[in-house]
Amino acid sequence: MPHSLFYGEYRENRQYSYKDRSNLAAIRVTDIDDSLEWFGNYSERGETPIILIPKRSSCAPYVYVPEGTYAVITKHGKFDSIQREGGLVICLPWTQIQFLVTQQNITYKFPVRACPTYDNIFVALDIAVVFRCKPDDDSIFNFCYRISINQLNEQLEAAITERVRVLIRGKTHLEVYQIKGKTNTQEMKDFLNGMFGSKGLEFMDIIVTEVLLPEEIKQPLDMKAQFGSLNDMEREKYNFDMRIIDDDEELELLRQRRYEQRDSINEDFSKQITLETRELEVIRANAKKSVAEINATAIADQAQITADSEL
Repeated sequence: MPHSLFYGEYRENRQYSYKDRSNLAAIRVTDIDDSLEWFGNYSERGETPIILIPKRSSCAPYVYVPEGTYAVITKHGKFDSIQREGGLVICLPWTQIQFLVTQQNITYKFPVRACPTYDNIFVALDIAVVFRCKPDDDSIFNFCYRISINQLNEQLEAAITERVRVLIRGKTHLEVYQIKGKTNTQEMKDFLNGMFGSKGLEFMDIIVTEVLLPEEIKQPLDMKAQFGSLNDMEREKYNFDMRIIDDDEELELLRQRRYEQRDSINEDFSKQITLETRELEVIRANAKKSVAEINATAIADQAQITADSEL
């Protein structure tokens, strides 16, 4: 009988909040200057604001559009233009900023439960999808007017659930357990871009943030991962020790080479000294011989001179 982890069991073990599951929203705001505080945060009901609907001021002839937003401007209640950069917008009585759309990347988090794997193990996953509103006028217009926030939430949930189930069905529970924290396939991103591109959205990244297996399967995997970490540490220590040994051997080899070079230099020096000593002895012997010959010649000459004088 296959193991199972159903949605109800998950709720019982882990009560998730709005931080585990996104609910995109369009929020009405009184002060347009507070828009940057809304974007990137949660509302009191745990919603993630992606569009703000500013309340029109009855007295100010202009409003300041904050940086990091797209301002959708209407005249006489009909779409007129889009301002992409922050700055002043003249608001005549018939002119209004109807929507402010965030330029930031939006993270949509959604849990997918009771997904059967290839080997019939039911798993649960937490998915984070990162997308944005594309910056061209048509995309901003379609994002604001072609799909409601409720429809976007429903369609995102359905599309992500479908693609995740297809992905998980093609993998064993061991393979699924290993994809935690990893960016998902390009195929899923292409699917979402194809489905929501005409609505003005561009999907940047898809990440599996959590993989939940039945406890009796998860515990052995966690223990195996721990032992794997220990083995990795032991291998690192062994490699470190071997590097120390190699370094010591290399150092000893360098020392030996230096000793050999020094001995070779000393030997060459000794040979040179011996050679020069021998050459000096030869020079001295030749000098003595020359001096003796000179002395002998001088004595002979002196004897000859004496003999000649006596005659």
